[in-house]
Amino acid sequence: SKIYLRLGIHKSITSVDMKGETIHEGIPIFGYPDAAIGKHPHDWKTSGYGSRYNTSPKPGYKKCYDLDTGRLYKDSHARNKEPLDHLDETWATQILFYSWMFGNEHSHRGTIHYIIIQESAGRNLCAVYDAEISDEFVDKTSEELHIMWDMYLSGDIPEPTPSEGK
Repeated sequence: SKIYLRLGIHKSITSVDMKGETIHEGIPIFGYPDAAIGKHPHDWKTSGYGSRYNTSPKPGYKKCYDLDTGRLYKDSHARNKEPLDHLDETWATQILFYSWMFGNEHSHRGTIHYIIIQESAGRNLCAVYDAEISDEFVDKTSEELHIMWDMYLSGDIPEPTPSEGK
């Protein structure tokens, strides 16, 4: 994630590769954002390496760059104004938790840099997603978090055992 520091925006970055922890509405949460600019979480995603098929950017990117040439590959996708949770709920959940960790109670926004290796096309792309998370998704996720926390406290969900990432 220190690649952010090499992208020329290093003066704006407040932290990289950090562990974030907080208590959100009485529930402890933590995570490992790749970087932050102020209270705005940034995260890297990758796909396509070793894939049999060319992976395309997911819909909704703001810009897509060719990493080999440094040039714009595709301008914004037609769905780029949609909330992040309409594009990818997993990404939205992760960014929402990071947002809570940074104390963002009312504005839930994050940036995803999605690296796509198109090995058979000989291309490496970076699609940038910068999107809000809808209020409906925030409410739904908060409600589900409270349900799971209550189940954990009652013993219906066992103590989680983190595993080493790959």
